[in-house]
Amino acid sequence: MPIIVTNQTFQDMWGTTRSYLKSNVGDRTTATINLQESISVLSGNGVTLTNNPTTDIITWLGGDFEDEGFRVGDTINLIVYNILTSVVVAQNTTTINWVNEGEMNVAQSLGVWYNENDDEACTIVNQRNREGMTLDFNMVANGSNGSQFSLIDGEVTRFNFDLSGGTGAIGVQIGNKSGAYETTARMIMTLQTGYVRNYTLRITLVQSGLYNSSLFDFDNCIKLYAGMSWSSLLGEPFGQTIDIFNDDADTGWFNQGFNSSLIDATLIQGVNQLAYDSVTSGQFVIDSASTNYAIGSAYISGSDSYYKVQAESQTDLTMLIPSSLPISGVPNQSALNPDGAGYTFELVGLASVGSINTIDFTFTPNSAFTTFMSNQTEGNRTFYLWMKFGNVNVLVFSGQMSSAPAVVGTINMEATNYIDHSENTTADQDTSLSVTGYTGNVEDDFGFISKWLWVKKSIVTYVRVGIQAYNSVTGETFTLQQSNFNLNNIPQTGLLDSYVLNLTAPINTDLPTTSNKIEAILINDDTINTATQYGVRLYYPYLYNWRYWIAQANADADFYPNEQTQNWVPYGTTGTWGLRSFVEYNLNGSAYQYTDDITILNYDSDANIVQDIQLYRNDPLTNVNVIIEGEMMRIVVTHTLLNGTTWLNYGAWDLWGMITIEPTASSPRWMSSTAIDYDGNLLNPLTPLTGLRCDMTLPSPSVVRLECFFDPSKINLSNDVTITSKIKGCAY
Repeated sequence: MPIIVTNQTFQDMWGTTRSYLKSNVGDRTTATINLQESISVLSGNGVTLTNNPTTDIITWLGGDFEDEGFRVGDTINLIVYNILTSVVVAQNTTTINWVNEGEMNVAQSLGVWYNENDDEACTIVNQRNREGMTLDFNMVANGSNGSQFSLIDGEVTRFNFDLSGGTGAIGVQIGNKSGAYETTARMIMTLQTGYVRNYTLRITLVQSGLYNSSLFDFDNCIKLYAGMSWSSLLGEPFGQTIDIFNDDADTGWFNQGFNSSLIDATLIQGVNQLAYDSVTSGQFVIDSASTNYAIGSAYISGSDSYYKVQAESQTDLTMLIPSSLPISGVPNQSALNPDGAGYTFELVGLASVGSINTIDFTFTPNSAFTTFMSNQTEGNRTFYLWMKFGNVNVLVFSGQMSSAPAVVGTINMEATNYIDHSENTTADQDTSLSVTGYTGNVEDDFGFISKWLWVKKSIVTYVRVGIQAYNSVTGETFTLQQSNFNLNNIPQTGLLDSYVLNLTAPINTDLPTTSNKIEAILINDDTINTATQYGVRLYYPYLYNWRYWIAQANADADFYPNEQTQNWVPYGTTGTWGLRSFVEYNLNGSAYQYTDDITILNYDSDANIVQDIQLYRNDPLTNVNVIIEGEMMRIVVTHTLLNGTTWLNYGAWDLWGMITIEPTASSPRWMSSTAIDYDGNLLNPLTPLTGLRCDMTLPSPSVVRLECFFDPSKINLSNDVTITSKIKGCAY
C-alpha cells in the first residue's frame, strides 16, 4: 500500500492546534503528521493479480513488487476473500524465493485464486514493515509543488530514521543544516493492527522567511514541505516509496496578520538603536488589545559565505531567539554562532493602559558578539527585534547595529530646568534659568528641559535621554528609563546647515491625554543660535516609578533579592546609590554626556503632614470605607498640617493635588487632578464632581480636602485596589 497520511495538526506556541500551519516569520511550530504504513498490495481498483500454481509465480499486471517493498526471504500472507462477506476463501503463509519488478516467485502459492465475477479479491501482505525513512524538510511557496531545495541557500534539510526496532526513532540530521532553522524530527509508532503500523511524525520548525520578505508580497506566503522516502530495508538506496506532504499554509512576515488574518497590533514607538558593544536598555510601545505576546530576534547577514551552505543551522548563524514567551527577570538567551557570539534579550517590564503596551527591555551582547560585529563591514550588521502580539509579529527594530562610543566630553548646556505636574506645558517657563537638581516623590510626574548648541555641519547620529541609577563610589550604573532619537535620516538644510528637528517619542501612558508629560520632544531652538552654532531643545517627561511588583532585571546585585524592582525609591536612597537624569549624543563619532542628580522621596516623606483617605457612598452621601460594587462612590482625602502653618503659605506656591487609583500590584493607574483636566476617558473610574478637575477645598487653613467620584465597575477589584493622594511638594 502507499503511505497514507491519516491526519495532520500544527500546534503554535500558545498551545492552539489547527489542521494547517499558521505562523509568522520567526515563530516556532510543532507539526504532527499521522501516517499509516505496510508492504502490501490489494486487487481491485485497477490492480490485477494473477497466480500460476504450477510455477508459484504471482504477477502484478502493470505493478512492481520491488517498488512496493517485497524482498527475497520475506514472509508474506496470501489471502483470497469475498469482498461482500469478508469470508476467507483461501489463505497461505509463504516466503519469497525471488522478485523481479511485477513478478514474484513464492515457496508455495494458492491453488485457489480470486474471481472478480464472484466478488472476490486477493491481498498480499508482507509480515515485515519498512525499516527506514528519509525526511526532506523545507519551506516552499504556497500553491507550488515545492521541492527539497531550500529557498535560503538551496541546501537540503535531511533526516534519516531507523525504524527497524519497531517503536520509532529520532531523526538523525545529515549534511549541511543551513537550509533551515533548527529543526527536530521524531517518529513514534503508536499502533500496530495486524501488519499495518501507525506512526506519528513530529517536526519542530521555525518559520524560515526571515531573509526574504518578497515571499509574502500580496497574497503570497510559504508552507511546509515534507518529502518522505521510505526504504524497505534499512539503508537501501533504491526501490523507495515516496510520499510528499505540502498542504497550503497561512503564514506572514513582520507586521502582517499572518497571510489572511486581521492586523491586531501596530507599532507606536520602536527602538532606534541597538549597540553591539554595550548593554542597551530601552523602551518601545505597541498598540494591541491582545494578551498573548512573545519576543524574538535575529541577526541577518548579507554575506553569502557566512550563512549559505554551512554545517550550522540558520538558528545558530542568525543567533536566533525564536518568538518566545518572556518571563520577567529571566533573560532570553540567543543561539550561539560558530564563533560563540550571542546575546540575551530581556523583557524587563510591560505596562498596559487600555490597548497601549509599553515594554521596557535590556539587550546584552556577550564579548564574542561584540568581536563578531566589530569585524563585519558597514551595512552588514542588520538585526531584527520583534514582539508578537496576537496575529502580528511587530518589528520594533530593523536596521544596523551600532557602536556605543566612549564618552569623551561633557555637554555644555545653555539652559536646564524642571517643571512639575502642575506646569502642564512643554516650554521652559524661564529661559534665563539654568536649574540643576530636582526633588520629587514617588509617582510624581515632571519634565526635564535642556538646551544646547551644535556646530553647523556637525554629524550627529543619535540623542539619548533617560534616568540612571549610579553608585558615586564604584561608578556602577544601570539604566531605569531611556529613549533614543535617531538622526541618521534627518536632513541638514537651510542657511544654518542644521538638522531639521521635530521628533517626538511617547513616554508615559499612565497619564491622561490632557497632560503634556506624555511624550518627549526634540526640536530646533533658534533663540540661542550663534553665527557658527544652532540651538537644540529637548523636553523629556518622567514619572517616578513605583511598580514594586515588576522586576528590574538589570538592577545591581546590591539590591538583591527584594529590591530589584521598578520601584525607584531604593535606587535613590540606598547607601552610595543615587538617581540622575542623563542626556547623551554622538557628535562626529564621539559621545558627549550630561548628567544631573535628582532626588526621589518615598510616600509619607513629610512628618508635618498627615493624610486620611475615606470612601463614601454617593447617594445618600455616607462614609462606608468599603468598596460597594454596583454603586457610584466618592473618594475624599484630607491633608492636615501639624506644624502650625497654613496651606496658604506652605512652600510659597500655588496648591495642587491629585488622587490616583490602580488595581493592587497591577495596572492601569488612573488619576483625578486639580491641575490637569479630565480627558473624557470613559474607562477612568475617577471623575470630577463638577467641571473637569478634582475638587479641592480648604475646610480650615491647615486642612486641604480633595474629592472625586469613584466608579468601582471600571476597575479590577479581584485583588483589591491601591489609592494614593498628594499635594504639591508632598506625596502620600
